[in-house]
Amino acid sequence: MKKILVVDDDLSIRNLLNKLLRQNNFEVLTAADSEEGLEIMAKHEIELVITDILMPNTIGLAVSHEAEKRKIPAIVISGGIPGAGGIKPEEYFGVAKRTGAVATFAKPLALNKLLEKIFELLKIEIIAGQTPICPVTGNASTDSATSALNYKKEKITTENKGQYETVTDLFFANNHTNSRQSKESEPEQAEKKTIFIVDDDQQVLDVMSKLLVMSGYDVEIFGGTNRLLSALNPGNTLPDLILLDRFFPTTRSGENTLRMLLGRKDTKLVPVVYLSGQSEDPQDHADWLNEGVAAVLAKSSPQSFVLATIKAVLRTVDKTKEWARNHKITSA
Repeated sequence: MKKILVVDDDLSIRNLLNKLLRQNNFEVLTAADSEEGLEIMAKHEIELVITDILMPNTIGLAVSHEAEKRKIPAIVISGGIPGAGGIKPEEYFGVAKRTGAVATFAKPLALNKLLEKIFELLKIEIIAGQTPICPVTGNASTDSATSALNYKKEKITTENKGQYETVTDLFFANNHTNSRQSKESEPEQAEKKTIFIVDDDQQVLDVMSKLLVMSGYDVEIFGGTNRLLSALNPGNTLPDLILLDRFFPTTRSGENTLRMLLGRKDTKLVPVVYLSGQSEDPQDHADWLNEGVAAVLAKSSPQSFVLATIKAVLRTVDKTKEWARNHKITSA
């Protein structure tokens, strides 16, 4: 019987997955945080891990990283940070895939797809008469392509942008910020972070750099990817994060630049956030996240969302580095 570890601080998620997996003939162990999950992995022969990313006082990437070391497939799940100005779960998946995750799923979970992925990773063939069982109905599916877990997709809605200032509006319609706003915008990190912004649109460079400088970051701007790569020559000080336009008409594309950065030992762990002015299609953003970026930001995003996304990415990186230091792990 295959043994699966589920790590999530949400008891309802642990119970749901426990029931789903047991009804499909898996042995299940559960943990409420990454520390407990790591202890279980040290004591048991786990064959697959499902872990949340965001948990109080802990980070699920520690579990996926350990799973990668042990050559155990890890599935990362996340509900993001809900509410206005919150973070979509997909924004975390680029980092997750760079730290061991072989698959990612947003909450609420599409259980049919999740179960199919588990069967695929464990090399279990889904055949007629032995198809996955729904934890709600208890019935086996006759459709091996989708299984019996047919959940309605959550309707995606967007907040009314009228209640926010867009990044462009911030400086060109209202080119002032009061002291209280500036104080609230300051990054939470103890040391000042450096962010590189790469875009061929000078207005975007001006807007983004002003927003980030006023929010307490050190900023360097580059009008093209070749200039960025020159600044990232071996031996130069690396930034803490790169904001990279994906589309460049005359120079190396953001996609090719990202591939180069991920292929270099010294830059592969520097988080890259795509800037997009051509598409706000969620499917496009999902495809780009799969390329390895830490997050995707539309250039029309509200300033609150831009800052929240950057803070979330930097916070995740800091927690990952802290965990690596505590466990005496160095990047390969």
